[in-house]
Amino acid sequence: MSEKEYYLKLLSTNRFIKQIYENHPGIIVFISKDGKIKLVNNKFLDLTGYSEDEIIDKNFFEIFIEKEEKVEDYFGDIINKKTEDPHFHINHIITRNKRKPLIMWANFYVEDENNNFIGTISFGYDITFRSEYSEDIKKIGSLVINFSNDPKRNIKGIIDFVKDLSGAKFVLFNTVKNDNVFVEYASGIAEYPKEYQLKGSLYEKTISGKDFQFETFISDDIKNDFLIKNGIIKYYGIVDVINGYQILCFFYDKDVYIKKDRIFILFTMLVSEYKRKGFIEDILFEKDRFYSLLESLPLGVVYADRKTGRILFINSKVSDIVGYSKDLIKGKNLDFLKENSKDKEVIEEFMLNPHNYPAGIRLKRISQSGEEKTIHYWLGDVKDKDKILLMLADATYDQKRVERLNDYTKKLMVFSQIDSILIKYSLDKIYSQILNFIKTIFNSEYGLIGNVDFEKKEFIVKHMSGDVVENCHIGDVIDYKKFIDSKSIWAQTITKSKTMILNRPVNIEGHIPIKNAISLPLFFREKIIGVLMLANREGGWNAETVEKLEELVNYISSRIYYIFENEELIKKGIEENIKKLNIESIIKMTGGIAHNINNMLVPLISNTSFIKEKLEKSNCPRDIYKLVDESLYYLESLSGISNELLNIANPKVGLPEVIDMNHILKVIDVVSKGLFLEPNIKIFDLAKDLKINVDKSQLFQVITNIIKNASESMKDKGISRIDIEINKFGIDNNDFLSISIRDYGTGIKNDNKSKIFNLYHTTKTGGKGLGLFMSKRIIENMGGYIDFESEYGKGTKFNILIPVFSENMKMEIKKEMSLDIEKVKDLKIIIIDDEDYIIKSLNRLFSNFGITYIKGASNSNDSIDLIKNEKFNIAIIDMILKNDIRGDALNRKIKEISPDIFSVVSTGYSDDDVMGDILKYGFNYKLPKPYKLKDIENFLKFYIEWSKK
Repeated sequence: MSEKEYYLKLLSTNRFIKQIYENHPGIIVFISKDGKIKLVNNKFLDLTGYSEDEIIDKNFFEIFIEKEEKVEDYFGDIINKKTEDPHFHINHIITRNKRKPLIMWANFYVEDENNNFIGTISFGYDITFRSEYSEDIKKIGSLVINFSNDPKRNIKGIIDFVKDLSGAKFVLFNTVKNDNVFVEYASGIAEYPKEYQLKGSLYEKTISGKDFQFETFISDDIKNDFLIKNGIIKYYGIVDVINGYQILCFFYDKDVYIKKDRIFILFTMLVSEYKRKGFIEDILFEKDRFYSLLESLPLGVVYADRKTGRILFINSKVSDIVGYSKDLIKGKNLDFLKENSKDKEVIEEFMLNPHNYPAGIRLKRISQSGEEKTIHYWLGDVKDKDKILLMLADATYDQKRVERLNDYTKKLMVFSQIDSILIKYSLDKIYSQILNFIKTIFNSEYGLIGNVDFEKKEFIVKHMSGDVVENCHIGDVIDYKKFIDSKSIWAQTITKSKTMILNRPVNIEGHIPIKNAISLPLFFREKIIGVLMLANREGGWNAETVEKLEELVNYISSRIYYIFENEELIKKGIEENIKKLNIESIIKMTGGIAHNINNMLVPLISNTSFIKEKLEKSNCPRDIYKLVDESLYYLESLSGISNELLNIANPKVGLPEVIDMNHILKVIDVVSKGLFLEPNIKIFDLAKDLKINVDKSQLFQVITNIIKNASESMKDKGISRIDIEINKFGIDNNDFLSISIRDYGTGIKNDNKSKIFNLYHTTKTGGKGLGLFMSKRIIENMGGYIDFESEYGKGTKFNILIPVFSENMKMEIKKEMSLDIEKVKDLKIIIIDDEDYIIKSLNRLFSNFGITYIKGASNSNDSIDLIKNEKFNIAIIDMILKNDIRGDALNRKIKEISPDIFSVVSTGYSDDDVMGDILKYGFNYKLPKPYKLKDIENFLKFYIEWSKK
């Protein structure tokens, strides 16, 4: 028997471990006590780039670990039993191509049939993406916050930043004019040609590249003196074709992983700043228009005389940030900066020597309302040296966002350790391990965990630390009536179904001395199944600590329930949890990111649409109007990208509209041409006049995924033809539009046919396994179906069925009418949102229609108080309020107080049920974030029609 067969047989004795080895989503490695690799799974080989023959029986630490990591010392402690719990560890490993992914390990002892220690088996998760991506996004956010009013400086900052982030030797930012390439900015290189011919260059390949980007290793036919001199072996370029041709080029002297997603974000910012540079140069000397633009910015702007400190211009945002009126600030001159600031000396130094603070300064100050804020100050460049241009931004939210992200990461770590306890320990040790773990986290001296059997009327003590109570021991069964009659803190938790807290010393006969205590119910499906109690915590129990403990207890309650019921059941639950852990984390994180993006887009889109509306009615030059219009287009495109992120968290996010065959054919044509395919389209007579009611962007996503897969499958064969048939199809008296897309590529192997719609399943190098998974979710949520037929070596045909839109499904569509402002100007509106800038953005949009009576509330209690004292016509309610009840629950309370109020659900993180069926939850209208002026106009038109009824 080979060593590999021996270790596999050893593992196969435990059915549970064998299933994990075969199905585990991460990497697995078995290391003998002398540090040699004895067994790995295929995912370990895929990640590291080695074959099994290259590493088996080789020293793990010599191949994969740098000495600075000190992992070998940690392993030595495990071998010598110097650590009681070898479970959790995080370190880098070195792959064949010298990448250093960050791995989170769960390590376990392995013993042979004679109970002799023979090594460890380690389960690893590649968390490089989460760590690197989060850090990079933080750095990008910091870069944006530190932007100055000088776009040239911002462009240079972006290029220097993206050069460091990309790992390139140097980076060039170029523009294309008249078939020539001009280098506008460079980072990492001092001497370079300032102008190139486009034809035959890498830049030409970039422009004609797939998805307007191009990546290649430098082959002999590409090499030139410049590339050879600088030792360049790899190139990556990305181009913007909407605003002329701007190309960002990366030159590498080593093979590195290219962070294309983050580069794309920075490139979008770079193009925007480059365009803004031209925009500012065009209007710099048009003072009145320039001041008008400054007034609309989301940043505070102060223009003053440097010598006297007299303020010459100030926009409204400064008043919002510092909490003083504009007139009051002007009266104080620049001295207003020092009032209520915690660092007056730093501000004085900053104003005198701004060159010492190129990124500006961040200081805390107390607003007039008593709120502590973090304000970011920085100076812009002005031609007149006797003047000063100061900009301010409220950075409080950014700081809180970073803190929330850190809290979320810590929470994931704690939850992972809870699950690892459930995997590692047998039933008789799980209760003690969980209790000791929670006790350690919350710095408590004593603890107890038990469950309630209401049918047998018993309370069972599962584990307790020490003799908390005389004549009470682990495993004791206490009569339920006797237990309840004791009126102890445990009993009160059961009878009152809530957390009970004791923050004072008490003396109970036969009980340990109590300084403080907390008792929490364990719930499963709204039913109490047990109690967890902690006592004598250093510092007592404050609201923040109780909230964290309750969240942790809620997490473990369902797991504890299955432990109470059946050991086999908990093992199956954990096995399933291991498979879903990464999926749930990514979906939750993706939804959170999309929510934050949509929230930040609210003031940007609403302000820009407001400016566009004003410019349209003025004598503004058309080029300025066009620039604002283009800016609104890009912001709306970013909103579309945000909604695509929401599709991962919730595929029901979308705004359906009725589309006909012409639009469907346009989508197919655009996608096919973009991939250089030749579609052969056949439309049957029955389908020519059919319409469907779907979200356009979701339909585009599905068709793009399928046609892109078709293109990639035919690439090696050199085929560019696809056959598309569109017909009418009936199922159970329901009509569907049938779209079939056939390619002549490699086809799908039989072993993969059952997996192609699974999340993360892919057979493509560099594939993510998201496309078909998302396509299936989208089509099914439209009420349709998707399947496929495939023969390996000959090709694949995907069949899509989408419900036909009929007149019976059609809602009443009103003819376009102009809004009568006289009918809405006297409306009273309350806006309930926990973000102040969203309330202000809506206020500004409504004011365009003559509505001035608008009040805002940041939480449910304030909003209910306002509604009790005043009669409002309309309530706009955010779906997710921080540390508060949900928007649908708040809507029910509001309707009880004011049944006739017109309620609107507004969210940037759309809820599956509520946004899908607003009437079911008592809302009259839905207003997704971000808002445009047209959205508000359509909403007010709807309200007028509704009020007539």
